Amino acid sequence: MKPLQLMKPTIFLICGIPGAGKSYFTRQFAASQHLPKVSADRIRFELFGEPDFSPAEQTTVQRMVAYMASELLIGRRSFIVDAPLTNIKLQRMKINKLARENGYEVLTVWVQTDAITSKERSFKRNPTKTDDKYNKPLSPAIFESQLKQFTSPINEAHVVVSGKHTFAAQQAIVLKKLSSKIVPLNLSNAVMALHDMPLPPERHINPVHRNQRRINVG
Repeated sequence: MKPLQLMKPTIFLICGIPGAGKSYFTRQFAASQHLPKVSADRIRFELFGEPDFSPAEQTTVQRMVAYMASELLIGRRSFIVDAPLTNIKLQRMKINKLARENGYEVLTVWVQTDAITSKERSFKRNPTKTDDKYNKPLSPAIFESQLKQFTSPINEAHVVVSGKHTFAAQQAIVLKKLSSKIVPLNLSNAVMALHDMPLPPERHINPVHRNQRRINVG
């Protein structure tokens, strides 16, 4: 699938309770749209062999997420953030403010799955599965703690996808939400054609010949 060409670069914030299916959507949407992603799970996996989700660990991971996002802003490209901080409204508001200051838009993708299914998934994560590779199984206490931190993105620019649907169905919903922000195909083609068009050869006029023509006319 050809990647989107949006009128303004966009930060996609992926939110949802633990086990909702955020990693599944993030991985495939990033691949489909050729988008870089900032994954707290991957950062945690690389920095902490056996994560305990302690306050100190959470702070370190959040600082790395913020650092990577700030660096991606420089490139003026759309990108994805999948991290616990995107589950907290105050943190999303901070990202929105930073995005506006840098000419970006923000779309929060809320991956929704019922709590019972999500809890079961978060307890039974399997590192041999692609989307569980960097996710450790959660304890009941950690699941409940992260569940309490979650604040829904109501009254924010967001789109809801089901964590039980196929990626094709999820992506169709997101693309529909973005339809008014996509560069029209004819305009996009025109810009690309203009960009690829070779410059006309330079024309050099001999000053002597130019003067001769003027004299003859006079």
